[in-house]
Amino acid sequence: MIRNKYSNKSVVVRVIAFRKKEGSPVEVKVTPDVLDMELFDKGPKVITWKLDTVGFRFAPEGAIEITSPGAEKVFGRPVVSKEGRVVKVTNENNDGRAYAYNVRVLDEETQEVTVLDPSIGNRRPY
Repeated sequence: MIRNKYSNKSVVVRVIAFRKKEGSPVEVKVTPDVLDMELFDKGPKVITWKLDTVGFRFAPEGAIEITSPGAEKVFGRPVVSKEGRVVKVTNENNDGRAYAYNVRVLDEETQEVTVLDPSIGNRRPY
């Protein structure tokens, strides 16, 4: 893998939600599914999740939840936009650990919440 540094670029995770056919369960996908912070310079970064699918928004409770132990020392509180289509979280990005997180998406029509559990790999401290 070729390593690129993106010190001045935003860290963006694209989110989509969909049903394969009418009546089927909602599926949620994120790109990238593993956010490799090694691609960015060490130090604080704001991660922005953008929901690209009409008819869905981030769930009002727990839209982005970092679930790994010790996450509260590394990540700030998620801030959800008024429209519920963007979530931002600050990441210190300096401990080399991987963190699991949940993305919760709400189907605006049915009010059903779907959860996906991707991960973030932080840059090593050296």
